[in-house]
Parts: sequence; C-alpha cells; structure tokens
Amino acid sequence: MKFLKLSLMALAVMITMSFSTHVMAEETSEEEGAPEILFVELNPLIIPVINEHGVTNMVSLVVAVEVDSQEKADKVTKYSPRLTDAYLSDLYGAFSHYNPDRGVLPITYLKKRLNKMSAKVLGDDVVADVLLQVLQSRST
Repeated sequence: MKFLKLSLMALAVMITMSFSTHVMAEETSEEEGAPEILFVELNPLIIPVINEHGVTNMVSLVVAVEVDSQEKADKVTKYSPRLTDAYLSDLYGAFSHYNPDRGVLPITYLKKRLNKMSAKVLGDDVVADVLLQVLQSRST
C-alpha cells in the first residue's frame, strides 16, 4: 500500500511539473550561415527506481533539448508534455533493468536513450542533442 501511494505521488509530481518549458539561445558568431543554437529546457524529471524491495532510489534529471532553429524550438515546446512522458516511460523501464543503487549513473547511456526518444516523438531531424543539466540520485 505504501509503495502504491509513493508511486502515485511521484507520478502526480511528474505530471504537474511538465507544463512549462524555457527556451535559451546560445550566442552565435556574426558569420553568415552560422547555425543558430537554441536550448529548450524541460521541467525536472523525477523517476522512482523500483525493484523487488520497493522504491530504492529517486533519480532527478533536468534536461535541455538542443535545436538549430526557432521553429524547432517551438515544436519542442509544443510537444514537451509528450516528450516528458516518453522520457519518463523509457527511463522508468531502463532503471528497472539497470540498477542505479550502486550510485553511478552512466551519462552516455542516459543521453543515448533520451536522444532516441526525442527522435521517436519529434522526428529524426528536430533535435540535435540532449543536454543533461542536472543528474541526481538519492537513496530512499
């Protein structure tokens, strides 16, 4: 029962935090044809790590999506609830197979999964890369 309450509470927090995004522009050179680089920051993701002993860890991520035009940034902002849901679903499943109880989370593994889900939700040509701004794991 305690496990169910904690899971529902974590889900409610994730859903309520997924309704706003921020777009940040990186300064580019004055050269003609230099690509514009924008980062769309999503709301923090909080993922419970559950195994046979219940909730063992809580992983917190702050993700920014890198795009190369304002149109793509607008698309990421528009679809950010779907993108956040895809990230949460994928990482929830990934953490059930990979146990971050050891304290070390493989950043390249996480980035690869997040990039794959970004391409699945938004299309192959929208997201240039995913930036992990904050990555925390806390034992419960």
